[in-house]
Amino acid sequence: MAGNHSYVADVTPLVPIGGDLNQDYQVVLQFDGETSTTGQNPWAPPEPNQKVRTEGASLIVVYRTKDTTGPVFIYDALNNSMFSLTAQFDLLHPTLMNLGRFTMVGADGQRGFAGYDNIGSNELTFLDGNQIAGPPIASSDWDGSAGWPLPQLWDTHTHFVKLDGSISSVRYQASGDCLVPVAFVIDAD
Repeated sequence: MAGNHSYVADVTPLVPIGGDLNQDYQVVLQFDGETSTTGQNPWAPPEPNQKVRTEGASLIVVYRTKDTTGPVFIYDALNNSMFSLTAQFDLLHPTLMNLGRFTMVGADGQRGFAGYDNIGSNELTFLDGNQIAGPPIASSDWDGSAGWPLPQLWDTHTHFVKLDGSISSVRYQASGDCLVPVAFVIDAD
């Protein structure tokens, strides 16, 4: 299926008990004859038989420990959210006045425009008007780093932020590359 998708499941049996829960997990997709396994850019060049190309996947695992202090909010109803210049997403939640974490998951970020080159990524990310990613302060949220070394088409980045109010406004500035937000997470410490 085309587009961005999110799924919810209980993954408790798959998460290690007593270890570091924040780690990389392997996501395995069931491939068939219709799925491309080349890892190439999903937009070009064309492949024979119009095979389906995947860009990536991320797991957002929510758990509670004795040290857990605040609520977690997941925003994954972002269908048709692709943009190429600027985009703003207003994330509604109860009033929060503390430090927390903001995580973004997105598709089609890359350092270059052809999916294989190494041209600099310069997209900017702002949360509540404060720049949190992109030059000159940090790498772009859209550098494709979850897919390094290739295909550079998937991103999951977390930032420590100050939460202030009942709306967290996420704004992106891009330079023409199409970008697809898939999910946002606010973890209010």
